[in-house]
Amino acid sequence: MRIRRQVFGCVLALSALLAACGGPAPPPPPPPPVEIWKPAVGACHDGFTFSLSEVAYEEVSCTQPHIYETFHVGTFADSLTEPPVAGSEEFKDKWAFCENLFSGYFGGDWRERQLRLRIAAPKPAAWRDGARWFLCAVTVWTLHGAVIKLPRSLKGGFSTMPELEYGCIERPDRGAATYASHCDQPHNAEYVGHLSADRIDPQAICSAEIDKFTATVGVYGQWLIQANPEDWEIGDRHLRCFLLADRAVTKSLKAAPPR
Repeated sequence: MRIRRQVFGCVLALSALLAACGGPAPPPPPPPPVEIWKPAVGACHDGFTFSLSEVAYEEVSCTQPHIYETFHVGTFADSLTEPPVAGSEEFKDKWAFCENLFSGYFGGDWRERQLRLRIAAPKPAAWRDGARWFLCAVTVWTLHGAVIKLPRSLKGGFSTMPELEYGCIERPDRGAATYASHCDQPHNAEYVGHLSADRIDPQAICSAEIDKFTATVGVYGQWLIQANPEDWEIGDRHLRCFLLADRAVTKSLKAAPPR
């Protein structure tokens, strides 16, 4: 009888063991977390789009000729369910935020130089993976539309990069093309300053600034230049005020300071 119980017990144990071996497999380990690319502050690069990826960024050393420089990387609010697009209120808010930051990075009022601010967000696929960054970048902006590559960082460059000054310019009688010129070369226009398009009667303000700049009254015409439509839409409301002469000159028309 005892032997029969032992045999029966062994059969039960074997059945339990076989049942355990034939049970469901343990769940697979979770996949490793997705590595989210994020641009770095101070990085220089040749690529830019409003919806940006690492491949499109094309990072290069700042000691090599490059088109863009990232001067700030921030974070969008967690409440956003999808990446903001160019022209959205969120993009406009970030442009204003970046504008306030850049003069400190650059070492002076960036509006006094031939520069353009850019804002970018992650691509939708990266956003779904958890990317929430936005970047503030800067590039050279020229009146004649040429792409300029700089071989150094813009950080602290306000007083050390005279090539970015507007200075004196040759404006043809016809067409929109303009050509940068040293003031000792023939030219008919000269940069005076910048002002906001939101101010009342910017034309009158520009004329007054020209009179103050030249210590004359009503002698020179004015030429107001606004940002391109893309930048205007995102928030750049600054106007560049130039005096316009009726003939070519070979010196600056800025009045000498009184002694």
